[in-house]
Amino acid sequence: MLGFLDLDDKTIKKIEKLARTTGKPEKTVLREVVETGLRNYKSSAKNAAKALLELAKWAEENNITGPKDLSVNHNTYFSTNKPIFFFQ
Repeated sequence: MLGFLDLDDKTIKKIEKLARTTGKPEKTVLREVVETGLRNYKSSAKNAAKALLELAKWAEENNITGPKDLSVNHNTYFSTNKPIFFFQ
């Protein structure tokens, strides 16, 4: 049943085992596994945003600054090997 999803044999066996041990149809197990995975992806995005906010806060607390036009000219700044952030 799961072969059309292009899953490897090991993953198919895990889904089939979960279906047997829970007594749920493979289709239900697969749906639940996908839903759980999607929730985890959302959590990862939240964690990444939180990390960026913490980094910005740390930079502010440590007086680390950069060019005011970085969001516009990022390609220009990153094509050079010169440091663009400064400790004050």
